Amino acid sequence: QVRAVIRELERTKQSVREARAGRLLVPLSVTGRSIDVEMRPGFLCELDEATMDVLVVPIKGTKITIRLHMGAIICAGTRVPLSIVVSPKALDQWDYRRLLLRAIVSKDELARWAGCKKPWAASAIPIVLRADHGKINTCHLVFQAAADLPMVLEFAPVRDRHGKPFIESLFGGLKRELEHRLEITTKSSPEARGRHDPASAAVRLQVGPEDIEKALIRYFVDSYSQKWHRRLREVPASVWDAAAERFGVRTWQGSTDELRRLLKRDEGERLVERHGISYRRRWYGSCELMGHLRDTVRIKVDEDDLRAIDVYTQSGKFLCVAVSGELLAQGRPISR
Repeated sequence: QVRAVIRELERTKQSVREARAGRLLVPLSVTGRSIDVEMRPGFLCELDEATMDVLVVPIKGTKITIRLHMGAIICAGTRVPLSIVVSPKALDQWDYRRLLLRAIVSKDELARWAGCKKPWAASAIPIVLRADHGKINTCHLVFQAAADLPMVLEFAPVRDRHGKPFIESLFGGLKRELEHRLEITTKSSPEARGRHDPASAAVRLQVGPEDIEKALIRYFVDSYSQKWHRRLREVPASVWDAAAERFGVRTWQGSTDELRRLLKRDEGERLVERHGISYRRRWYGSCELMGHLRDTVRIKVDEDDLRAIDVYTQSGKFLCVAVSGELLAQGRPISR
């Protein structure tokens, strides 16, 4: 009976299948795309989240396997990764903001931080960003960023293996290269590994999620982007350089600080009172706010640091930065 129902569903139209799958959003597509447009750097980008199982060796205790979450943005036309982040938990809006920032800004400083030997020149504002219907891809910050940058959000059909083929292939190759190198599958016996002891090396090196993020960035920049791509039939880095010279790249023209302010979470309107602005039961104030008493303003918040909030006029003009004396006295960032 189940097989009969599945066959009947597969014979119906695509729109009917999507409706029966319980889709929350209707996909927004850019029609009339040609091959040349698809090859433009940063035109069509894919975003997805994957997990990686890592063997953890505590200093005292039993070895366990934990799961790290990584998110990435890849250019579908050139197969070059634009951004990657690693988190010990499921990706949230802050990780999505980090993904977009890394994809757009210049990556010279990030490449030096990760220790890359090759330059990472792939920086662009995505024109069409394709993702699935996960909670992170349908949150408030995503639609706010799509309207402000601007960019088109395109959602892949539910349970469609070919909805995001390029980033799925990227994660698949990454898992084949890295995940099988656990102690139980690679030189697990003392005779095979010789004098090398993986447990002692893990305790001595003490690798954390930040080190894994650096290693993944080095892998994508120095190895993946510089190797011959079988389906592309070219080196991805060379394809990006040639396409960027031919079509140009849509980049951010303002400063990095302006982009960071743009991608903060919009918390709506607030009234300027005598003590300043009230947000989450704390008062935020500055000298610039005193001339706007009883005015309604909009605020944007950095979810990773609540010590200061950005204040805008209702027309969208940046006004000032208001700080909380209570949180500022603690001397460290306080997350939302």
